[in-house]
Amino acid sequence: MRVHGGRAPVGVIDFSAPRNPLGPPRILEELVKECTARKVYEKYPDHEYIELRHVIAEFYNASPEDVVIYNGSAEALSLLPLALRARTIVVIEPTFGDHGLLAEATRIQLERILAMIEKGRLVVDADQVVKKVARVVKPAIVLLSRPNNPTGYAVPRSLVEELASMLPPETMLLVDEAFADLCNCEALDYSESWIELRSLTKTFAAPGLRLGFTVTLDKRVNNVLDSVRQPWPVDAITDCVYRSLLGDYASVARDYIRRARDYTVREREWLATRLQRLGLEVHDSHAPFILVKHECMTHPSLQEKLVSRGVYVRDASSFYGLGPEYSRVSVRSRSDNERLVEAFREVMKDCVAF
Repeated sequence: MRVHGGRAPVGVIDFSAPRNPLGPPRILEELVKECTARKVYEKYPDHEYIELRHVIAEFYNASPEDVVIYNGSAEALSLLPLALRARTIVVIEPTFGDHGLLAEATRIQLERILAMIEKGRLVVDADQVVKKVARVVKPAIVLLSRPNNPTGYAVPRSLVEELASMLPPETMLLVDEAFADLCNCEALDYSESWIELRSLTKTFAAPGLRLGFTVTLDKRVNNVLDSVRQPWPVDAITDCVYRSLLGDYASVARDYIRRARDYTVREREWLATRLQRLGLEVHDSHAPFILVKHECMTHPSLQEKLVSRGVYVRDASSFYGLGPEYSRVSVRSRSDNERLVEAFREVMKDCVAF
């Protein structure tokens, strides 16, 4: 029912799961060992996560009382509509797709707005969104990802502010910024007008250490979100690791994020240029992944040929509004990226169009 990246066959390079191309910081493994040696798993973590919320707030220049903790950003995306008693979810597509399963399971109305992709950029029409919201049953949630998954494009901050100011009462804007730390884009300010969702699993390339959080200046919403989450969404080891990483080793973590962002920009531009030279349509991205279009060959034929050459990409046709001529490729190390380009070069020889 769920379609995600990261299910590559054994022995091939996995470009399907978006991640920090630097991999986990060295200190992360040491902190896992240290927390395990201290046997922190023998006790429940603090159910209020007071220290964890404080280090997250200080690291991200927020207030602890505005931060709510989750077992990764995916849990937050599932919990928020239920917590806010939403009758309708309005989703700006294409985007991460689990909301479809949630809506079907809970009988929350799902309304989709398919954004245009022009010259490789996602074009979101605030007026179109507001008109759609005006017709739906409320309370409602509007979901916008920035940078967008799978296109990688980050809409301007001004558009988020404009959209939030236009939404009617009983409508909350949720901005999914899971890849914001790796994005070369304008940062959002915290606001009462939207909920910002972040993912540390993406930032630090540690999807097995599940940790996400939301920030909003709306105290009522924060109280609701914090009251309905499970008592211990984050396990004791993950809690211990990130309290140290963002607290005692905050300067190390900040330097790592800076290096990762710079590396992502350089490698993404290198990879995008070379894929374009092969005749692929490459979409403008601010994230550690690129959406490519290959009309001359569709999945699963493309995937089979790439796997036979040692690489695996994300079939993007599962994203609403995209067809089998789309793939999403993650930005990895230079040597891995070279393997991907060479594999595409060989595969494209089979295309009549080339």
